[in-house]
Amino acid sequence: MLTILTTVDTEGFHGDSPFERFILGKVDGSAEEWGVFRILDICRRHNAGVTFFVDVYESLHWSEEKFRNLTLRLSDLGADVQLHTHPEFRGPKNAAGKLTAAERILGNVAQKENRRGGPMTVLSYEQQRLFLQAGMDMLLRWTGTRPVAHRAGGYAINEDSVRALRDARISLDSSMNVSHTNSKITWSRNAIVARGGVVEFPVTVQNYTVGRHYARLFKTDLNSCSLGELLAYVDDAVKDGLALMNLFLHSYSLVRFDRGFVRFSPDPVQARKLDRFFAIVRTRPGVRLMSCADALQHYRIAPGEFAGPDTVPERNLVPMLLRAGLRKGSRYAQTRLRRWTRLN
Repeated sequence: MLTILTTVDTEGFHGDSPFERFILGKVDGSAEEWGVFRILDICRRHNAGVTFFVDVYESLHWSEEKFRNLTLRLSDLGADVQLHTHPEFRGPKNAAGKLTAAERILGNVAQKENRRGGPMTVLSYEQQRLFLQAGMDMLLRWTGTRPVAHRAGGYAINEDSVRALRDARISLDSSMNVSHTNSKITWSRNAIVARGGVVEFPVTVQNYTVGRHYARLFKTDLNSCSLGELLAYVDDAVKDGLALMNLFLHSYSLVRFDRGFVRFSPDPVQARKLDRFFAIVRTRPGVRLMSCADALQHYRIAPGEFAGPDTVPERNLVPMLLRAGLRKGSRYAQTRLRRWTRLN
């Protein structure tokens, strides 16, 4: 049985209105939103479980009320809300040079290991444990539900992280990404593995190759993979007995924006891709769509259903390179057109 987890890293760091632009998905010239609630609407339409890993610590900068309302509304609509950790994000600088609330929350005023900002793996075990606990307390206070799953920002996880997760009683992690150097430990490439009281549902990957000369792993990401490549992963996984696909999104996966984070527009192509993906995989035998909380509950009852080989499906890299080139060319053309319009 292939379990497809749809996971959404919910965060907003850049521009003048990060929460509104990158999380809610507000775009120019329209009252429609293209962020988390549009993603959730597509998932609900297909009865697909979805987990939003929320960087709750941003509430210290963009308003606790915004994040309380966000997480409560997501929960009320049936979404699975879990914890996302980005200790490197410091928010607006304090003009007085004082420590921000995000720094104080770590429980170490000196904060020597993370003075310049860094991911979870830069912190000590104790700092990671305190940071996790602070985020868990926020979600419990806002939603009334204690988080049971976690994803580290930038896939930054090490042995101290696992120990901190276990001691914080977070049973499911989805941080390990064999394709990213921030993951200092990886228990598998695509297989579900349990150790020391923590079960790891990794960020799943495919191996993109050009003949025998080049190969590179890419995560199963809505934005970087075509619909055909995502469906090919599903078909290969079912054929080979692979137990997991982690369909990776960000809260802004359905939004286009420029490099200066000034202009924002909807990306209906990505929305249609997500909608079509669910419509197709629901017809596939041997496939189920779950949230992390549901998957953890089922794992505790029947862990054998989540056992499978640690295989990595292979794809041709050339189409991905062509798509990347077309996107870059399109952005360049749009930039040149805007400059020409201003000058004329």
